[in-house]
Amino acid sequence: MNDSFLAANTASSMKAWLAAFDRFEALKPKIIVPAHGAVGEGTLIASNRSLMQRVQARARELKSQGRSADDAAATIQAEFQAEHPNWPRANGLAWAARSAYTEAQ
Repeated sequence: MNDSFLAANTASSMKAWLAAFDRFEALKPKIIVPAHGAVGEGTLIASNRSLMQRVQARARELKSQGRSADDAAATIQAEFQAEHPNWPRANGLAWAARSAYTEAQ
């Protein structure tokens, strides 16, 4: 996605997202035609990976503080949406956060 949150849902897996970014990046694309947003450079892969890694790290942090999955998801959605108020699909953040929370050690 370009200037958009990823469209995660109940079946999403943070591990699967990150593995997919690795596979996409190995192709070394110069141009990305995203599912949503404007066409962009191959650097979109790294940008999306970085965002999801930040979601993952924040979910781990909140879980380690004893916060519930629902609370972590709401917190992460609010924080990241505040950073990018004009990006669509913010509801996907909550699902990505729940996935990261569930997969966190």
